[in-house]
Amino acid sequence: MKVLVLLQFLLFTFVYIAQAQTDTNRNVASPRMTIDTQALGEVVVVGYGTRQKKDLTTAISSVKGAEINNLPTMSAAQAIVGKVPGISLQQGSGGPGAAPIIRIRGSGSITSGNSPLYVIDGYPTSDGDLFNSISPSDIESIDILKDAAAAAIYGSRAGNGVIVVSTRKGKAGPAKFTFDATLGQNQVTKKYDVLSPQQFVDVAKDWYANQHQALPAIFTDPGLQTPTDWQDAIFRKALYSNYQLSASGGADKVNYAISGGYTKEEGVIKRTGLERYNFRLNLNANVSKRLKAGANVLAFYSVRQDQPLGGPNNQSDIAGILGEAISLVPIVPVYRPNGDYMIIPRDSNLVKIFNTQIYNPVNKIDANNEYTKSVRLLGSAFLEYEVIKGLKLRSTLNIGATNERYEQYVAPFISFRSNDAGNISTPNLSAIRASRSNSSYTNIYWSNTASYDVDLAADHHLNALLGYDVARQSDYGIRLDPRTDKDNPVAFDNPNITNVQGAVLNQGASFNTGYTFDAVFSRLEYSYRNKYYVTGSLRRDRSSLFGPENRAGVFPSVSLAWRLANESFIQALPFVSDLKIRASYGETGNDQLSSYYPWLGTMSRTDYVFGETDARVRGYYPGGFTNAGLKWEKNRQLDFGLNLGLFQDRVYLTADIYERNSNAILSAAIPSVNGIAQSYIDNVGNIRNRGLELALDTRNLTGELQWNTSFNISFNKNQIVRLGPNQTQLANLSAGGGYPGDWLNVIRNYLGRPMGDIYMYKVIGVFKDEREVNTLPKLGTQGIGDLRFQDTNGDQRITPDDMTYVGNYQPNFIYGITNTLNYKGFDLNVVLQGSQGGKMVNAFERMLTSFRQLDNSTTAALHRFRSVDDPGDGKTPIAGSSNVGTNINPNTRYLYSSSFLRVRTLALGYRLPSALSRQLHIEKARVFIAAQNLFTFTKYPGFNPEANFYGDSAVQNGVDLGTYPISRSISLGLNLSF
Repeated sequence: MKVLVLLQFLLFTFVYIAQAQTDTNRNVASPRMTIDTQALGEVVVVGYGTRQKKDLTTAISSVKGAEINNLPTMSAAQAIVGKVPGISLQQGSGGPGAAPIIRIRGSGSITSGNSPLYVIDGYPTSDGDLFNSISPSDIESIDILKDAAAAAIYGSRAGNGVIVVSTRKGKAGPAKFTFDATLGQNQVTKKYDVLSPQQFVDVAKDWYANQHQALPAIFTDPGLQTPTDWQDAIFRKALYSNYQLSASGGADKVNYAISGGYTKEEGVIKRTGLERYNFRLNLNANVSKRLKAGANVLAFYSVRQDQPLGGPNNQSDIAGILGEAISLVPIVPVYRPNGDYMIIPRDSNLVKIFNTQIYNPVNKIDANNEYTKSVRLLGSAFLEYEVIKGLKLRSTLNIGATNERYEQYVAPFISFRSNDAGNISTPNLSAIRASRSNSSYTNIYWSNTASYDVDLAADHHLNALLGYDVARQSDYGIRLDPRTDKDNPVAFDNPNITNVQGAVLNQGASFNTGYTFDAVFSRLEYSYRNKYYVTGSLRRDRSSLFGPENRAGVFPSVSLAWRLANESFIQALPFVSDLKIRASYGETGNDQLSSYYPWLGTMSRTDYVFGETDARVRGYYPGGFTNAGLKWEKNRQLDFGLNLGLFQDRVYLTADIYERNSNAILSAAIPSVNGIAQSYIDNVGNIRNRGLELALDTRNLTGELQWNTSFNISFNKNQIVRLGPNQTQLANLSAGGGYPGDWLNVIRNYLGRPMGDIYMYKVIGVFKDEREVNTLPKLGTQGIGDLRFQDTNGDQRITPDDMTYVGNYQPNFIYGITNTLNYKGFDLNVVLQGSQGGKMVNAFERMLTSFRQLDNSTTAALHRFRSVDDPGDGKTPIAGSSNVGTNINPNTRYLYSSSFLRVRTLALGYRLPSALSRQLHIEKARVFIAAQNLFTFTKYPGFNPEANFYGDSAVQNGVDLGTYPISRSISLGLNLSF
């Protein structure tokens, strides 16, 4: 990466020197520059308004629609990957429509959410799926408010930063139509490197020999073997398509923009996929000289088909499909000769041969019918009246509604445990199960503002804002999980089953809740001679989520800027085209609570035994205690920034350093002397993030061949500063899914340390002979060929106390590089994304390299211990050990670097000549070929170095236990304007 930066700098320097001309009158080099400072006049969307880029006093990064249009992105989140410093987009899942985990300047909460606030055409929401559903073709700009001073105007919801999305508006003029089409194919970027059938047979021979058992005939007679690539059996080359049509135009007083689209994306795992329809309408009218009105509608309908992929392989129910496909025996077929699925139940002779049951993942995929249907609607209308010049009153009513319906039906030919073994020829109705849930969320949000913008004399400029917001959120949902006996299956929407008699409601749940919210806010901005800027804001929020005494929170901010470029002593430096320094402080809140009304106490049910007959009586005990003093999570952030433009902004540097302190909500333990082993929720934690952000934009070539480069890099250091009373560590968190024991103690969060430390046994070799077994520290009853762990504390035995710090999931830095080249009608866009320094626990590999059962293994098994004379690589145990349980304890065999450099986007386009376009009666026409996730350079052996089985958790990240693989896509596209 350092080499890339150096080459970029040297290349620009060479180009600049080559273009310099000598001014003989002054005897100095005079660069021939053609780029002006129009970029400084760009409009940036801030809270409740817009500002010119040159007037900003806070840390705001922007991605314009023009930068997005030439990229084959299918979601708004994809459009900003690798383009903005200070924002991490972790693509933990590669499933169709999967939204990345977005963090702005690190994670500041432990038990609450860490996702940013999204403001979509003025409507604030924490719904990341709504943001991810917006068609990139509809986006005018995406502005990221990173520091607290920029975000404080949104108060209690802006603690994790704000992403402001503005969609395209119509302009006066004749109707203009655009049509965008993309067709492509996805496939997995990599598969696990597992043993071939012959390699597996060789391992099996060792396994049986070390178990002192006779070798079954299937391992010596190739005629009994059926080579099978189980990964190929569940993966596929998947097609996707995206079509978007829009129209815009207007007259002097009315303009409009309307668009609609359809997206279909097959998943690379069979029977997964996404279909989505999107619609947008924007209307704006100048009702009179002073009165404006407008309306905006965004609507989405999607159907997503899923499969339960992750979790430990071979566990009960139907999870673990990926694990099974990787670890299944590669010498048995997918199907039996009669068309049934190859399934080996517990009582089969083959179980004795392979020492394991086979739950066919193809069987599970075919039997599982799992869909999520979503409808999202966002509508808004506004009136704006200009009382006098510069004084505007605006009222906006927003209504957001979401309805999600989840359905799952498991067919009777499923086999997921020994007593529910069904198949095509022998369906087992008792294996049928179904689930349905329906949830609805409605938000009414009314915003009212008064703004005044005025020039005072020639040198002074003033902008003032005063506003009031009120909102009401209503949530409702219900879930039903019927089960059946073998004669009376449940129906739901399965057309082959017509009755529900006999169905038993095994589980069910419902919720009906909501909250109200209001806020008053103000902002005052002053500038003098376009040199000195000061901005202050103050917001007071009230929310019914908190107790009566703590429902209000106050969130102030102040920011300063000095534009030195307008000072005479800087203007004397001709190569400096812009120079500004910034400082800001702000406070924001976080209301993404883990549950509604967490300050309220709860009661839990239990049984008590009374009397001589030991009769059981139902009773209740405190499950959670009331804490009326619970307050907002509050973020306090200090930021210092620099904007530097050189050579008419052909080189432009933006730099920010920051410190973000977050007052976190935690579960605080009640002292045991009170006789109650419970906890309560309180503001007892504190998380600190410190970081540095750099963005460098260069215009390397400006002639017929144009070449622009954008580079950004972000460093963030996270630390747990404070926990509860007498608390030095959060509760230990699992890194092993359903596996118990020491795997529950891998991810640790200590006071004074970053979140997400990883603790494991360090592997230092294998036991090579009886002498080492008898004299060296060991875990349990380890023997020859088992792993040796480091005796960290020196007590001559291996215990959980010897698990030691081996890394942290958080990277040292993340970065992105974008290169854009234009030559005549051709354009080339290359986006690189990278992360450096993090660690990943590949818990997926526990059963792949342990030889606990005769499952398939990764090719690491080729380097296994076989004897003193053939010790292998010194870190892979013997096949068939009788103490294999110790070898799958959390150890550094499963620890990998998660650093990577990914060629995120490579797109080559060609725009038809204007003369040809006119002959075809179109304004513009462009065709392109593109690739996404073309290459990923990493040492991580799994599907994805960004994988995270535990989703959005900030304290339990960096664990791969089976998430949807990342796919590589190749596409062809067409952009038309007419």
